[in-house]
Amino acid sequence: MTKNKSGDSAKDELRKILKNKKEEDQFIVLTDMFGGSVCNICTELLMELQNFELLTGVNLPMTLTVLLAGEDTSTEDLISQGLQAGKDGIVHLNQLLASQKGSAKDDLFSEN
Repeated sequence: MTKNKSGDSAKDELRKILKNKKEEDQFIVLTDMFGGSVCNICTELLMELQNFELLTGVNLPMTLTVLLAGEDTSTEDLISQGLQAGKDGIVHLNQLLASQKGSAKDDLFSEN
């Protein structure tokens, strides 16, 4: 949806894309918030068409992981990797800093 596009027109446009996709094409649709208007539109289409995967509540690490994965990555693996990246991208930094007192600054940004 945009300033000039209603929910219904966005839904119709997405429906057209999904109905015309090749059977072997795998689609993953990412939405920002569970229960939000975009998610609700996509949920209606998912129940109607059942030909794509829908992930909601996404964040930037999750989105980048899905978008930047290689073409040979399976849909199942994309979803799994995306969900993990999304979870790993959520950090309570105050708590992390408190637990790292006395550690080198570089340790804060190292992968666990």
